[in-house]
Amino acid sequence: MDSVTFAALSAALALLADATRAPAMSSYMRGRFAFLGIPRPALRAAAKPVLKKLRAQSGVDWDFVDACWDADEREYQYVALDYLVAVRGRLSAADVPRLRALAQSKAWWDSIDVLDKVVGDIALRDPSVNDVLRTWARDEDFWLRRIAIDHQRGRKTHTDTELLAEIIEANF
Repeated sequence: MDSVTFAALSAALALLADATRAPAMSSYMRGRFAFLGIPRPALRAAAKPVLKKLRAQSGVDWDFVDACWDADEREYQYVALDYLVAVRGRLSAADVPRLRALAQSKAWWDSIDVLDKVVGDIALRDPSVNDVLRTWARDEDFWLRRIAIDHQRGRKTHTDTELLAEIIEANF
């Protein structure tokens, strides 16, 4: 990652920070995360030029994702998640351990419910990931189990009902 990209994002978000909104946003997330106080539409608009630049690059900029994940305020994780969704077609089974690390750091429903789609997209393209999801379905980590259960959301006719049943049964 060129540090200019993350710096540009930080500068854009600093202009929109609203200290009067931040406490309510944190409270909604049960105080688990600090917030800048930026509503989602404004956050997406501010991040759009940075994400456009990142999408134009080849590969996946994991340094950018890590920098966002390491930031204190939750809005940065939202930008990282939007980026991962935008480049999900570039992700492969080799990226699943990195996604697992994200899922186990700063985990809450808002991040997990995006990561499950990203992991699910990889699994749809590479069925070998289903073995990882079978393992996650039995993991002590609730959030990994949630990804395993929900990773097929939205697949409709592509839902692997046998795998879904196996994962659900593992969670009884």
